[in-house]
Amino acid sequence: MERKRKYVLDASIVAKWYAKEEGTDKALEVREQYFLDIIDIILPDLILYELPNALKYGAKLTQEEILDALESLLDLQIPIIMPQTSTARIALQISFDKGISYYDAYYVAVAKEIGFEFIHADKKLQVRVKDLGYVKMLNEICDSDSRGLYCPGFLAQMTGLTQNSTGTANLRGKIKKK
Repeated sequence: MERKRKYVLDASIVAKWYAKEEGTDKALEVREQYFLDIIDIILPDLILYELPNALKYGAKLTQEEILDALESLLDLQIPIIMPQTSTARIALQISFDKGISYYDAYYVAVAKEIGFEFIHADKKLQVRVKDLGYVKMLNEICDSDSRGLYCPGFLAQMTGLTQNSTGTANLRGKIKKK
């Protein structure tokens, strides 16, 4: 039996679940594969601070829409992990070595420490970390990884996933995380 793929996601991916932007379709595929227990996802607690900022300043959502997004994220019951000293140490080293923000380095460090792949959608970040084999952009995973994520449309056909007018996903029927 093939092992499930395991991913750490950053706010650039999770924000796409709640705001229509480039890559939303692929990001929704990630979320639905989690729902279907095809993949595992871990989120650092940093997501709870970065997501509202991304939705406020990037997507320009209202206060109520951002609160709804946070509640929705928590309802998904994706494991959210708290900072560890060892992870902070790794993140600081990555931040200095790669010349990236500590925020970005923390996601990378979490993935490295727990042996997951880190998925993001930040082209500027990718330039700095492209040599790290466990760091991938969302389009790389979808376009090339037949064992993990599938390209947009596959799960929609299989599960009845649709998008509403804001680009966020709705599910027809009842699909629940096990």
